[in-house]
Amino acid sequence: GGRPLSGSSAEEGGDTKGSVAILDSGTTLLAGPAKEVRRLARMVGATRAVNGLYAVSCDTELQSLVFRSGGRDFAFNAEDLLMFRRGDRCILGVQSLGFHADGWVLGLVFMRKYYVQFD
Repeated sequence: GGRPLSGSSAEEGGDTKGSVAILDSGTTLLAGPAKEVRRLARMVGATRAVNGLYAVSCDTELQSLVFRSGGRDFAFNAEDLLMFRRGDRCILGVQSLGFHADGWVLGLVFMRKYYVQFD
């Protein structure tokens, strides 16, 4: 089972109250429901790339993306979220799981920043 997310935001934006998140070392990015990922991408000026990915200027000054779980905030800044540079564009470290997904998969983007212990 996953752990409930009590919210996520990009300062003024998204909210995932009631969503469930799981940690997965086999997933590279933060992956979530298409609608929520689209909203986050729009807030940072990212455009659709391929396969549920979004690209943004590597020079973009991103607001922090914050997931809240178990009463603790997990924040991600531009250094955490801008990946795979191609020219002046970077892939945003958040991808869509599709339209029928209702939770988040917190992959290596999460685990590079926060200590994770599996039991």
